Amino acid sequence: MRSERENISVQLVWDQMKSGDEQALSKLFVYFYSDLYQYGIKIFNLPDLVKDSIQDVFSRIWEKRVTLGDARNPKAYLIASLRRQLFQNSEWLASVPATGNRQ
Repeated sequence: MRSERENISVQLVWDQMKSGDEQALSKLFVYFYSDLYQYGIKIFNLPDLVKDSIQDVFSRIWEKRVTLGDARNPKAYLIASLRRQLFQNSEWLASVPATGNRQ
């Protein structure tokens, strides 16, 4: 369990990211990647889908940083975002015709 001090630090980094600090985004990515990956693998045991979805979450957060509301719990926000992104990406993946030669 993370301490209150760590939660305050994460909130500070989150606020820095929202203010346009790319290093803060990178810190958040590194700090939460393992937790997000483990969560994603439990939903879809497809490592590439999970990795791509995590990237998509952080790309979207960066693009929308100015309009993001305050996240009282950045980890919970990221997990919810990842869950949505995983399902969106899995739907897209299912709609793509299979390639390769079938004989």
